[in-house]
Formats: sequence, C-alpha cells, structure tokens
Amino acid sequence: MAVRRSSPPAPGFAPARPVEVEIGAPLPHLRAGVGELGIPYRSALCLVRLHGQPLGLVEIELPPEGVGPAALATAIEVELQSEIAAHLDGDGLPRQLLDADGLVASSVPACLSAREDLLSRPPFVSVTIPTRDRPDSAAEAVAALLTSRYPADRFEVIVVDNRPPGEGAEGAGAIAGVLSDERVRVLREPVSGGANARNRGLAEARGEIVAYVDDDAIVDRDWLAAVALAFNGEEKVGAVSGLVMPRELETKAQVWFEGYARFSRRLQRRAYDLGPNRPLDDPLFPFDVGVLGTGANMAFRTAALRAAGGFDPAFNTRALPNGTDVEALLRILLGGWTVVREPGAIVHHAHQREYLQLERRVYGYGLGLTAVLTKALLHNPRLLPELARKLPRGAAFALSPRSAKNGAKHDDFPPALTRLELRGMLRGPLAYPRGRREARRARRAAEPARHAGPPRKRLRVLLVTDSYPPLIGGATFWSRQVALGMSERGHTVEVATTWQPGAPAREEDEGVDVRRHRDLTSRVPWVSADPYKHNPPPFPDPEATLRLRRRITEFEPDLVHAYGWLTHSAAAALTGSSVPLLVSTQDYGNVCALRTLFRKGEICDGPALAKCLDCAATNYGAAKGAVAVAGVFASRPLVRRKATAFHSISRYVAGVVEGDLAGSGTPIEIVPNFSQDVPGKAVDETVLAQLPDRPFILYAGALRDVKGISELCAAYQRLADPPPLVLAGPPAPETPTEFPDRVTVLTNVPHPTLMAMWDRALFGVFPSKWPEPLGNVVFEAMGRGRAVIGTRPGGHEDMVKDGRTGLLVAAGDADELLLAMSLLIADHELREGLGQRAKARARAYSAAAVLPELERLYFETVTAGGVRR
Repeated sequence: MAVRRSSPPAPGFAPARPVEVEIGAPLPHLRAGVGELGIPYRSALCLVRLHGQPLGLVEIELPPEGVGPAALATAIEVELQSEIAAHLDGDGLPRQLLDADGLVASSVPACLSAREDLLSRPPFVSVTIPTRDRPDSAAEAVAALLTSRYPADRFEVIVVDNRPPGEGAEGAGAIAGVLSDERVRVLREPVSGGANARNRGLAEARGEIVAYVDDDAIVDRDWLAAVALAFNGEEKVGAVSGLVMPRELETKAQVWFEGYARFSRRLQRRAYDLGPNRPLDDPLFPFDVGVLGTGANMAFRTAALRAAGGFDPAFNTRALPNGTDVEALLRILLGGWTVVREPGAIVHHAHQREYLQLERRVYGYGLGLTAVLTKALLHNPRLLPELARKLPRGAAFALSPRSAKNGAKHDDFPPALTRLELRGMLRGPLAYPRGRREARRARRAAEPARHAGPPRKRLRVLLVTDSYPPLIGGATFWSRQVALGMSERGHTVEVATTWQPGAPAREEDEGVDVRRHRDLTSRVPWVSADPYKHNPPPFPDPEATLRLRRRITEFEPDLVHAYGWLTHSAAAALTGSSVPLLVSTQDYGNVCALRTLFRKGEICDGPALAKCLDCAATNYGAAKGAVAVAGVFASRPLVRRKATAFHSISRYVAGVVEGDLAGSGTPIEIVPNFSQDVPGKAVDETVLAQLPDRPFILYAGALRDVKGISELCAAYQRLADPPPLVLAGPPAPETPTEFPDRVTVLTNVPHPTLMAMWDRALFGVFPSKWPEPLGNVVFEAMGRGRAVIGTRPGGHEDMVKDGRTGLLVAAGDADELLLAMSLLIADHELREGLGQRAKARARAYSAAAVLPELERLYFETVTAGGVRR
C-alpha cells in the first residue's frame, strides 16, 4: 500500500499495532515489529474475543522482545475480568482464571450453539459494496466476504460502480476483471454519491437482509453470521450495525480519527427504539445519532429499508458529503423499528492516513449531524419540544472535554479539528436544502445514462388475479410471488382478487394490500361449478367492474397487471382511463370457456363458436355453457382494445395468444413463472409423517382429469414391484375416489412442505393431457435436482429437453408414460444425470432470473401506455 502524507510524522510518534486475541484458545506471543513508515510499534491495540465475541480493547505496551502468552493473559485478566466472567456465565460455563493456555470450554458454548443453529437455516443476505475508482480495494473486500463462514448459497455480493458518465476506465471493467465468483454481481450507477450507489444495490438485492460495507473494509469471517443472528427471530429489528476496527494505525491522523470516531469503543450489544429499549443512560437519545452505527458496517431488513424510501441522496453531495448512513438508521428508528448495535459483527476499516483527509472527514461529520437532525425535525415536528429540552445537554456533549463524545480523544487531538467540527454543525441546517437541490440536479444530469436501460423508478401496480391464497395452485403461487417480489424490489403493489367464502375481504400479506372483491355471480350459488372455490365469470361482472373502477380511482396505479377471467372486469373498469393494462395468460381462459384448450379427450386446435358451445354444454350444461362461451367470445374484443401488452409464460401459450387474442401490433412477451423459497415458513411435519419410508415417485398438482391422473394410475399399476407413488395437490370435482395400492394421496399440501417432499422423492411425474401452459411444479422439482417426466405439446417443452434435463412423453399416452417411469426406476445413473442437469436448467426459472425481466416488461408497458408518474 502506498503511503501518502502531507507532512512527516510528529516527533515522538509511534504507530500502534491492531491485533485480535481469541482467549478461548492458547494465547499468542505478540511480536513488536516495525510499521510501514519504518517506525517500531510501541504498543498493540488488542481486540479480545471469547468464542468469537468481542469482550473489550486492551492497549499493551510492546517492548522489542514482544509480549509472551503468560504476560498477555495477565494483562487481559486485569482489564477484562468482569467481561470474561459475564460471558462465561451467559454460556453456562464455569468461571476460570485466564492463563497462557486460554479458556478451553468443556462443552460447546451456548453462543456457538446459537450460531450453528442459525447457520442450519440461514436467511438470504445481499451485501452491497459501493465503489469508485478503487477496483483492487473492492476486490479485496469481496474476497474477504467470499471466505465467510456462512453457507455459500445464502448470500450474494453486489458491487456498485459509482463513476459518473464519462469518467476514466478505473471502473466496472477493472472491477469485473478481478472478480469471478458467481455470487458476485457488478452493477453501474451513473449518479454519483454513496446514497445512489447504495440505493442501486437495494433495488437489485434479492435477500431478506441487505447489508453494506465500504470498499476499503475487510469483514470478519463470522460477520454475516453475526448480522443474521441479530435479526433472527426479532421481527421488530429493522437495522443492525456492527463494530468497526482499524486495519492499521500507522499515522497520527489515523490514531486521532480512531479516538474521535469512537467506532471501536462500542463493545456492548445494545438495542435502541422509542419504546422499552429507549436508553436511560443517554440523555441525548435519539439525537445522539452516532450511537446507532456507521455506513462502513450496517444492515437492514430489506422490506423495512425499501418501505422507508432507501437512502437520501441529499447527504452525498458536495454541499452535504456526509450523513446518509446515520440518517437512514435514524429514519428506521423513528419509523417504529428497533436498531441493534451488534459488536460481534466486525469489519476492519482502512482509516484515511492524511491530516487533510481527516480535516474533511471531521468537518463533514459535524455538517452531517445537524443536517440529519434538521431533516428529522422537518419530517417529525413532534420531536421539536424534546430537542429543545435537550439542547443544553447537547451543547455540553459537543463542547465539554469530559463528555462521552470527547473523552476518548487523544490528549494531543488538535483543537483546530474540534473547531472545524463545530463549524460544520452550524452550517448543517442550511446544507440540507442545498444538498437536496444538488442531488436533484445530479439526477437530472445523469438521466440519459440511466435510461440507456429500463427507467429506474417505483411503480404503483394493481395486480388483478383470479387466484390468490388461501387458494392453492400454480397460478395462485405465481400471483403471490409476483406481488411480494415486486414489492421487495421497491414497487407499491396492491392485489385485487376474487371473493372467496371464508376469506377476509381485506388483509395485508407481508406489506402487500390484498382486497377480495365480491361479484354478482358469487351471490348465485349454482353459477360456480367448482365447490372448492368461487370462480369469477368469463365476462365483465357489473359489481366487480364497479369495485375495480373505484380501486383504480383511489389507488391511482401506474399499471394494471391482470390474469384470468377477472381480466374482463378489469378491462371494463379501465374504459375511459389511460392506465396501461398488461394481460397475463397463465392458462387459456381468455380464449376457452373450459380454460384448458382440451376438448372431448383431445387437445383443441382453437376456438370456434359451434364446437365451443358443444364442448361447454358437455361440461357445464347447455344454459351455463352458452353463457360461458358467449362471455369469452364477447369479452375478447374488449380485452384486445384495452390491453397495452400481453404476457405469456411459455412459447406454446404465446402462440395461442397471438392467434386468438392479441390485436395487430400489440406486443407479446414470454416471461416464465419462477420459483422462490419462502423464508420463515415452517414445514408441516404431520404431512411428512404420512409419506412412505422409502423413496417414492411424486406427482404434484391439482387432482384433475386433464392433469393425467387416470393415465398415471393406469401406468403405475402395470409397473413390476414399483416404489410408492405420492399424489399431492388440491382436489377437484372429478378427483377419483379410489386409487391403486401403494398410492398415498395428500390434499392441500403447503408449499414449503411440498418443497421438502421433493428432497425425499425418487423423481417427479407430470402426465398432463391438456397442453400444460408451463407447470411451476416442474421447475420446482428440477430445482431440487430431481429427474422429471413431462408431456408434449405445451409449456413442459420449454423446460424439459428430452433425454437431457428430463423425459417427455405424448400427452395422454399411458404406454409411453409406463416406459419412461420404468426407465427412471431401473437406471440410477440416468436418473441422477438428468437430475443434475435439471437443477442447472432450473436456474432460468429462479426469482433472480425472472423478476428483473418481468420488471422490465412493467416499465416497457408503462412507457408504451404513455403514463409516467
């Protein structure tokens, strides 16, 4: 590392050596050595840890011969006796005197057990590293993250290159050249400022926790685990900050900054909120914002930070260069969340070496502090009386040399730096509005570069869908995952779905407002042919249209995204409105009264009035069938006219839409459904207990005739000594009442439980007779590394490449199905090879791959509709 300094080191100055000492193992010999400036280390700043948890800092003089283990143990025991005892008590371990051999535990400490328990079911974490012109430093920070003791498939790293347009080559290309792990993504944010870079990472984050470190910080190997553990089981925790230790103390400026910033002096775990965790020992709370943490080491519950609006770019401008981190933490706190300071989450930060850099940093801290408080008061006037009461104490806190703020400063800390900080505090209230103006100008200036791709903005989306929980099925799962996924990406999503008996008219689903709208047909019991749920009519229902029109007026969406027969009512509700309509086709309900494109045991070649009337009458009866067909045919022109764009989930469905629904020039986009594990949802052990003891063949889906249940059972009965067969899915009116021996039928299996069932399955079979639009359960089984059997034609062909990622048989052909099942049962090597390649193929159907494409389609549809908020 090159040494840059504006002046030689002060006479008599000696660097300090930062070290870590784990006292749960034999203690090391601390050697003295020489610093990078050629000056011998005179002391060591020891971070003392027990079982990985920091206990305290001990400054130890370093003679030329160093400090041996016994002397080191004595020094630590003298300084941290009470902290050691408290930790041992908390772990349920006997107290003992520290010696050179360390404190070796006789059993697994409770703190380590808690961490290991978390690592068996860890949350997914997105780590963002903003950087600019420091690719080598960023690569070093990423390399440390990739060696974390955290499951490799449960975190991602997002490096955000923050060069403004037109700046040099030390950016994304150089960064990408030194990073090669699939967990790492390099993104470009053209609007300069750490807040904009962090917001870009927030927009792209896939984790339920989003964490931030600086590009000159090295994380501890257990940093991710400590961050996740602070959130674990604590629903009210909205943010976590950690301990920042210096990577080096080579210059006087670094030593002064370490004492000034107080980063490494906060070694007690604390929770802060405006309720029971309001600190009584801090008379300035919540205005002493520095206690909440720092941007070099902080993490947020992703949903909480997105709901709060992310980071304020006004705090990363020339007028206001500091404060974005503590402002976000304070906003989370004032929003009713708890902020936890977790010292076990450790990063090692490269403090700036030069005095001039320290001057800018100190001035910026003063400026940022009062600017943060100014914004807080503007948005929370209720805080003003409390601030007025605490202002005298605040002045003493800032000025008194004995205050908690100034007491840790070194004796030779320059008074000029203190005056500089106070000058910044005085200017902070005026700097905030200037920062806002400058941030707006910077964003406008960067708009051309930003809009080289899809526009980055938050949309208001009304998702209109026939199917939403508590219903079960592929379309239901898709609707919920789209709603939650787009909400997680920062968009405001409201769901308008069909009324269902026993379900609440309105509820909140993880931040998404769900409203179930009654329609006229729901008030006539004989209309719906399905006793398990209410289906909306295949035409604009007057009551549903009126309710949807009212919600569109009140919600003011940028986009209406509709699926199913409720699309007809949505299209009618949008009459006279310029709000764009994106129509999704999850099945064939927009062109087929049966929704299956399956007629008299065969795949239908397309709608025609006479044959549709005959087919519907066979299934629904003459009167109801005629109404259904008339509704589908009469609604088609309305949907064609109002749809801004069409979305299909497979190539087969796109062909049907193109031929029978899409009007001339209306775009059709193929974006498949996706699979995403829902964290925190428990597996139903009572369901798993009903499974066979040995590996089994698994079918998942509705227990309907068009799904090939009869053909599957017929083929299964002809197998010689087959493994058990498990059928898992919701029942239907045509569900058989009897099944062959060794067949287990499980209805209404929760999705997390179904995913756990795939882990026990031998392979999956999906023998649909109709042209399956896609089949979520197929790529879910593939994602678990299971070989699958699908049918052709239909959406299965998009996912399953016959003989490579699975096997395909002709729809409705029990003989081909029997042969495919026999092959997979007998050939272990084939089954395993198909499963491995299926797992790789299933990545294309992950939320990480599909949600950005669906979001792009949202933006393009809004642009095509001519609506921009």
